[in-house]
Amino acid sequence: MCTVLSAQTHNIKGRITDESSTAIQYATVTLQTCDSAIVKGTVTDSTGIFLLTDINNGEYIFTASCIGFNTYTKNITVDNNDTDMDNITLHASDNMIDEVEIKGRSFIRKEGHALIIPDKKQVRHAYSAYDLLANMMIPGIDIDRQNGEVKNFTGTVSMYINGIKADTREVMALRPKDIEKVEYHDAPTGIYSNENAVINFIVRQYDMGGYISLDGKQTIGYLNGDYNAAAKIVKGSTNYKFFGGHAMSKTSFTSEEYEYAALTDNPVQRENITKAGLDKNNSQYVRFDMQNSTQKRTLTGKLSLIRNSTPRNESEESITYRTMHGTTGSDAYGKNSQTGWMPNAVFTGNFNLKSNQTLITYLDASYSRNDYDRTYSENGFKSKTEAKEDFYKALASFVYNIGLKKNNMLTVQLNHMYQNSRMAYTGDYDEKQHFWSAETFLYINYNQQISKKISLYAHAGFSSLQYKLSNRNTQNRIGPRFNVRIMAQPASNQFLQVALDVSSTYPTMDKLNDMPQTLSPLMTMRGNPDLDNSIVLQGNAGYSAQFGPVNIMTAASYYFMNKATVADFFIDSGKIISTYANAGVQLANIMAEATWKITPALNIKAKGQWLHTYMNGKESRSTNTWIGNFSADYYLKAWKINLYASLPCKIIDTQLFRKDFDYKANYGLSLSWNNRGWSVEAGTNNPFTKDAAPVITIADNNYTCAQHLHNNSMQQTAYVKVAYTFDFGKQTSKESNDTGRNINSAILKAY
Repeated sequence: MCTVLSAQTHNIKGRITDESSTAIQYATVTLQTCDSAIVKGTVTDSTGIFLLTDINNGEYIFTASCIGFNTYTKNITVDNNDTDMDNITLHASDNMIDEVEIKGRSFIRKEGHALIIPDKKQVRHAYSAYDLLANMMIPGIDIDRQNGEVKNFTGTVSMYINGIKADTREVMALRPKDIEKVEYHDAPTGIYSNENAVINFIVRQYDMGGYISLDGKQTIGYLNGDYNAAAKIVKGSTNYKFFGGHAMSKTSFTSEEYEYAALTDNPVQRENITKAGLDKNNSQYVRFDMQNSTQKRTLTGKLSLIRNSTPRNESEESITYRTMHGTTGSDAYGKNSQTGWMPNAVFTGNFNLKSNQTLITYLDASYSRNDYDRTYSENGFKSKTEAKEDFYKALASFVYNIGLKKNNMLTVQLNHMYQNSRMAYTGDYDEKQHFWSAETFLYINYNQQISKKISLYAHAGFSSLQYKLSNRNTQNRIGPRFNVRIMAQPASNQFLQVALDVSSTYPTMDKLNDMPQTLSPLMTMRGNPDLDNSIVLQGNAGYSAQFGPVNIMTAASYYFMNKATVADFFIDSGKIISTYANAGVQLANIMAEATWKITPALNIKAKGQWLHTYMNGKESRSTNTWIGNFSADYYLKAWKINLYASLPCKIIDTQLFRKDFDYKANYGLSLSWNNRGWSVEAGTNNPFTKDAAPVITIADNNYTCAQHLHNNSMQQTAYVKVAYTFDFGKQTSKESNDTGRNINSAILKAY
């Protein structure tokens, strides 16, 4: 017999995980009477925690369910006390996620972010997670599948997998059929609060079996290849993974460059025609991972070795000088090479302290050995720079989360990063440099549910930076960190947010490096150790909605930096000095985007954007830019056709705010075939355009430059990609590969 008594109300709480103790997000939790009448329902949060409030005394049927798992059911009794269900484990079902047909809405707004469930066609016609994101056409984000970049209207979108931050290689290695859901946090809170925006892949876990995966991509038109292998073995609560890869490219180029230097006594016009240029690069990586999980904690260790090399980057040039004294000509030859090695160790611990409390610890330590060599000759003028560097880096992070009543959450995060660079220069300048920095971040984040439709998020903290360059005093910088955001969901298909953010940024180590490097008889480059930190003020507002098969998003933002790091040019001893300075910068951005699922087989996406940039330093400048993009996907059984196009536009370099890129229209198409473990894709970029390279300009009172680079990677190109994954034993999720190919360095380099 099942009864419900009216009396004092109580709460039911708990945490839902899978068999590897990984939290299951957005699992559905319901409480029913014995005659199946629903009393209460909710979904788990990002840590797997749920809370049912205002429950009367009585007997109930408790149910927890999630796509890809068997449903958990238990009879419970509420009797004058709160009920703690502790940890509930859901077991994987026999049906794979790609065999499930989603019948309801697949785009759901929930608590400040979007939850998207990919359909069968989107999963089948994707090999990597970037492919799947592109197929899903999420409003407000742009995906570069080839380079593994995801951005929204305010900047870079960070990638996470099951709540753990990932890099490009990791996301590329994800198998789409293992991705159950995708979260898009356009208003990030909690453990994501320090990010601009977040994509979090909810990936299915397995406990037995293994796999071997191979993939390769080769470009047609110039030499550019990327080849990767991965393997995984799972044995009980422990899994072992191996990754390895090799990438290479070889491009040829020509260019025309026109420079003007406003030298006091003798202004110079310099015309540089590159008759033949060659750029050759390659990189390799290997990595071994080990992970062990229990119900209370998950421990992960990663060891990797990365090598990057540019053995040849050279150009043969014809130079013409025009001054008040006449015109002269000369030939020039430039060459640079660089090599870097980096062993890296990463250790992560995820601890479930209680049903509503978690602690995440992270330690990342690396050592880099970098060699850089540049030579330049022009008639009787010769320049040489050779640098050898030892670079040490360590990062420690601690994140504590506690779930409070009514779905509120408190997060405390402490980060500390230490960097140490020792450089030895020979050539034009013989000198040794030592540079170290130590940076600490402390944040406290709180999320308050004001009502069923409105929530408030607040984030406060500070960052502290110390750094020292050889023969200079130690510098100390402290900056504020504050964010407040109001989020409203007026209807289940609509979301609105308004946010204000105050933060600070610091110049990078290479920009502070004041070691001079002679580029030509006309110019010398060096950093500026006197650069200051900048206060950043940002406000934005966004609205998104789903109306049947149409998703729309509109957004506007304003961004201000009082001391941004910008490129700077001044005259010293009859030469142009290329360096960096602080200047005020303002950015205004308005965007509108829509996706339309015309039929189950035909999806389209279109975006329009306006961007205004204003810089106020020793001189003022402003630009206005219009951007437009279009993409269409058509599915036919095992085949998929993609068409894309973007309008010509002029974009300012938002890193240094002096360089403009004048882009031509960009377009292309691809045809892919996916079946069982095979994925084959062929595509072409700009098939009817002989030269799609942008025109690059620099404008300064002392120096102007216009360059048109003709690179065979920016012309009519095609590519072929082939990939295959073989599962053995019980099916196992294709593991993440977070081995990046970037190597840390503080050397200021000329390219």
